[in-house]
Amino acid sequence: MENKRILIIGGTGTLGKELIRNLYRKNKISVLSRDEHKQALLKKEYPFIKFYLGDIRNLNNHDYAFHNIDVVFHVAALKHVDILENDPLESIKTNVLGSINIAEACIRNNVKYCMFSSTDKAVYPINAYGMSKGLSEKIFLDYNKKQSKTLFKVYRWPNVIGSNGSALLFFIVLIKSNKTIPITDARMSRFWLKTQDAINFVLDTIENNNFCKDKVLIYPHLKAAPLLEVIGAISYLLKKDYKYNVIGLRAGEKLHEDMCFENETGRVISSNNCDQYTKEELLELLKDLVLCNQS
Repeated sequence: MENKRILIIGGTGTLGKELIRNLYRKNKISVLSRDEHKQALLKKEYPFIKFYLGDIRNLNNHDYAFHNIDVVFHVAALKHVDILENDPLESIKTNVLGSINIAEACIRNNVKYCMFSSTDKAVYPINAYGMSKGLSEKIFLDYNKKQSKTLFKVYRWPNVIGSNGSALLFFIVLIKSNKTIPITDARMSRFWLKTQDAINFVLDTIENNNFCKDKVLIYPHLKAAPLLEVIGAISYLLKKDYKYNVIGLRAGEKLHEDMCFENETGRVISSNNCDQYTKEELLELLKDLVLCNQS
């Protein structure tokens, strides 16, 4: 992607910062987010980027941020499952109503493309976070049926390695400190994907007008791994033993995740019945994250 005017909403988060890193040299970037501290830190690294401090729940005073924008990347969300279970209305206000605000602003300002970042928790959801993301998926795809000014692309992600709030970072800290890791269930499995692989997939598909106007985009050939094997790989890379304690599933938590509905692919693809990472693949998948957080 080159010579585009790009607005990244939630640009101070993991995916947002990776988008900036991949795009800033050949495009004009602006960022809209609500964390002034993270903006200040990011501005030191990218002083030529335009920053807007605002909340997607109320974009009335930020419509100008969408003026003359070619592409919007919407990667802002509330996403902590257990927290949102205790306050589900907050997930609706941000993840659903905030997303509608973004969609309407894109259409008003003739933005050509808008990317929406969803989650595997939107598939057969049992928690407020997953339900809010699943509803937003449907809303964005419905906009594609009702207007032609903006093409909305919906991307459904697995667990992205090293994302903000990731349990993997927590596990690294505990293993380094020789502390017991709390595990909700020893049988748990999850899909895993490197951040850069997610970014590459978006940039390869965002400007393609010929497909996925009515379907969710899913990274091809995803693999999964049991959580204990992931922890074992982190332990191996840190060259430290680990111990764990089973504490039981948290509110809204699944034992395994599903990546798609049966009517999307003809079968349900779950993290316990799909291709699994080998030990060697897991080590390769996790080594950069561990190295960056080793000290």
